[in-house]
Amino acid sequence: MACEIEPSDGIMFNHLALIDHLSGKLMESFFFHPEGKILMLKPVETYITESMRTNPNYAEKLRLKTEVPLNLFREGIKEASIKKIGKGSTLSLLENENILEKPFLGELIKLAEEHHCYGIVGGHSGTVCGFLLDENKTDLEKLIHAIEGEAIGTYYASYEIVETYGKGIEITFR
Repeated sequence: MACEIEPSDGIMFNHLALIDHLSGKLMESFFFHPEGKILMLKPVETYITESMRTNPNYAEKLRLKTEVPLNLFREGIKEASIKKIGKGSTLSLLENENILEKPFLGELIKLAEEHHCYGIVGGHSGTVCGFLLDENKTDLEKLIHAIEGEAIGTYYASYEIVETYGKGIEITFR
């Protein structure tokens, strides 16, 4: 019901979910949830998602996307391969560039490769994105230093480390 009121990214589910952002309908559920860390980058500007949905070319641009990233993501889920999930997520963001451009996406992908990350994850209807970290290979301090030394660090002016887990939203009352 929450997605139908305000089409969302499915964060309220206790599993990964593919949501139709136009109708708010749950299209697919994924019950493998990789545990790991993401270096989440927050840009200096925000984007009003509704303005994207009211663009008259939005539905046409959506049709240009292929099933390749989603199928790679599905394979990653089936095989419990964070590497494939990261690659599918990165390809999906690349395909989404004609709908909502992510500033510095090419540079982010290059940094992800150089710093041994699984890929880039991000909102397809917003501005936030992040590095899916390989905790055994990624040197987080070097990655952050590389971001801060580039124009990327000016645009994505703040960041935080977030952990993935399959619990959905948790609210703590105090």
